[in-house]
Amino acid sequence: MKNIRYNSLKRLFSQLNSGNILNKNKNRVKDDNEELKNTIKYLIQNANTNDSIKFPYKNNSNIKKEQIKHIETISNVLNRSLPEVDVKKKNVEQHYQVLFSQLKNIVEKSISNTNSNTISNEDKTSTLYNELMLLKYNNRTPANRVNTLIKILLHKDFKEYPKVWNNITFFDNRLDRVNISLLLFYKTHNQQIYDAYFDDWLENYNSLSIPIKRIMWRCMSVPKDNHNVIKLLDILTMEKSQVIKPLDIMVIFQSLYKQNHALVDDSTIRTYCTEPLTTNQMLFIQVLKTLSKYSHQNDGDISLDLYIPKAKDWITSIVKLSVENKLCAEINDVSEIPMHNTKSLSNNSQGISFYKFKFIRALDINIQEIRLFCNPKRDEYKYAQLLNELDAITESLLQEEKEIKSLMSIKFI
Repeated sequence: MKNIRYNSLKRLFSQLNSGNILNKNKNRVKDDNEELKNTIKYLIQNANTNDSIKFPYKNNSNIKKEQIKHIETISNVLNRSLPEVDVKKKNVEQHYQVLFSQLKNIVEKSISNTNSNTISNEDKTSTLYNELMLLKYNNRTPANRVNTLIKILLHKDFKEYPKVWNNITFFDNRLDRVNISLLLFYKTHNQQIYDAYFDDWLENYNSLSIPIKRIMWRCMSVPKDNHNVIKLLDILTMEKSQVIKPLDIMVIFQSLYKQNHALVDDSTIRTYCTEPLTTNQMLFIQVLKTLSKYSHQNDGDISLDLYIPKAKDWITSIVKLSVENKLCAEINDVSEIPMHNTKSLSNNSQGISFYKFKFIRALDINIQEIRLFCNPKRDEYKYAQLLNELDAITESLLQEEKEIKSLMSIKFI
């Protein structure tokens, strides 16, 4: 009996020291803490007397009312430290469900003679769900895992979003849960997901891949108001200690190019960046900002309306160019970038000068096409104004293109 009492007391002190009891729930009423302190005091004072607590107590006629109260306090504390059985049970059930689903698919495929084109949408979404759950067990690289998550959760036939949300704790990897929750929120706008994972999204921002960052900014922005963009940048940098790099600035503009409010205050957004943007990146923002003025209709005086229906297509085309030519990955110090090998481009700087030149050439061609469209209509004010603005951009663009060509020539000498 003495050992039981000693072990209980030892366990209580151990948990108190680790902060699991008194600090586990900040909203727990102070009375609970007082009861716990009184129980510990009682155990210490009566450790070697007849008033010490005796186990078991339910059928013990000599047990005192005061002792029952202390015993219940001890029981509550010890139970509080037990693992969450329901969560563990749920994960085990999901584990076996995935394995048996895979076994079922293997059997069905082996005996089925039907053409793959006849598979129902229900079977497709079930197969995609099982593929998602199997990610827990494979050793794919982080980049491949993210690509698979996007491929599955954004698939047009995938419908199991509530089921994935209910089983999200099945994934042990925290970054997997962050990525999955963001994709789920993007598709469902479920407020529960936002409330549960908002802090995790921001705390892990620097660990997110570029595609997931784009999705996050699309989820977080509010149309016709850039307050959310600035507010999020404040939280990321000041509260969550995340670093905003040129890559992140490019991601914001690539994600919010359809929302003119993000382009209006581009200078404020750029102040959060810890490094200077490259000339190409600045030209990209300048072109987007210029064209955005012509991509929406003016609600006021029609004579001042600058709306050009084609402007939205021009913007979309230029954003695609920036993604295809890895504008996010551009760096300022081109002198250190080797030009002889452009095969490996994913995780290092090799070949970025090639993409830098490719982007600026493509941007130049796009601007010339816009000019060809506007020239015959230059009698109209909006087309004449756009042409004047494009002239200023073209001058900077040609100067940058000339510099890149000279750098490339030096590399081959």
